[in-house]
Amino acid sequence: MDMDNEFGTKKSFITIKNLVVLLVVVIVVIAGAVYWAKFRQVERGIVIDPPTVTTIDMTKMPTGIPTDLPIEEDVQILQNFETQEEGTNKFQSTRQYISKKSFGENVSVYSDYFFKNEEWSINSPIIGDNLVTFVAGGVNGEEMLISIGKTDLESQTVISINLIYTKE
Repeated sequence: MDMDNEFGTKKSFITIKNLVVLLVVVIVVIAGAVYWAKFRQVERGIVIDPPTVTTIDMTKMPTGIPTDLPIEEDVQILQNFETQEEGTNKFQSTRQYISKKSFGENVSVYSDYFFKNEEWSINSPIIGDNLVTFVAGGVNGEEMLISIGKTDLESQTVISINLIYTKE
């Protein structure tokens, strides 16, 4: 009798597609929490809901994301959008993609970017085994959240960049 493991049952593996979907959901929840905290307000007991998201063509970078930010080209884009808080001059731009670089390489690239760039200061890095998030403030009051997440299977890395800024 041919058994796949010591319990006599067949081994089952979570597919990379399921892991990527799970990681994307986790990253979207993190980005959504930042978005919700920045754009949802309560005024005199009236809840003002967040604005409508505008999807951006995958070949274009969302407005406001720094042009010197080390973002890979020719990668699979998962999300690419912009939004504005209605009635204000507050904006959010988001780009999320699957990196061709390793988790460690990406952590190093973005650490170096923030270390060498005087326009951004890291407010609080959140460091875990499979997820590193940099929260940085810009000289013009912008806030950038970059999350680098690693899937367990095949070690794919997902990068999520969220920029919150004000236009004068």
